[in-house]
Amino acid sequence: MPFQWRVTWTDGQSTYTLDDVQPNVAIDPAKFAKPPAPAVPVVAPAKVVR
Repeated sequence: MPFQWRVTWTDGQSTYTLDDVQPNVAIDPAKFAKPPAPAVPVVAPAKVVR
């Protein structure tokens, strides 16, 4: 199922062509899993200057 679209603007254009489109393909549920939480950086305590 080929598909093509063209995007234009004032100083040019781009053409995008998809050669192979597969509707309703099974997608691995792991693609939709939440990413792991970022590691909390270890920060040294602030110095108090008196």
